[in-house]
Amino acid sequence: MSRTLVEATSLLTMMLLATSLGSAVAAGSHHRIPTQAAARPNPQGPPRPTLGACTMAVPALHATVEAQIANAADFCELVSQALAVEVCGSSLTVTPDRLWHYADAALSCRLRYGRTRYRMTIHNSAPACRWLTRLSTAWKPETATPR
Repeated sequence: MSRTLVEATSLLTMMLLATSLGSAVAAGSHHRIPTQAAARPNPQGPPRPTLGACTMAVPALHATVEAQIANAADFCELVSQALAVEVCGSSLTVTPDRLWHYADAALSCRLRYGRTRYRMTIHNSAPACRWLTRLSTAWKPETATPR
């Protein structure tokens, strides 16, 4: 059951990412709908997807996963269910439209999805960092920049 949930979550996550990244692919598609033939291409390219935000939390561990990604609410709902089964062993609380973490929580990792603006910051859960980077090889640790 958990393997099926992870596979389904992985597929849905990739679909969400493809949907938000897909406008660039669709803009260069050779398969045009006849009504689009007369449309002029936007010189600045396709519109960038709007970033959303959400936080997934395990209150008992003071662990959080803060996500800045397109379709954030759907992404967090799906990923939180898989994290609950595969990593945490308990349900996660999802807070849409808000990034936060516990004041006493240690930074575990910062991840970036490929060359996009999509980011995740994980506190108090090195296993979540490992699981997310295995879920998709495009999630890479982001190096900290000095302030």
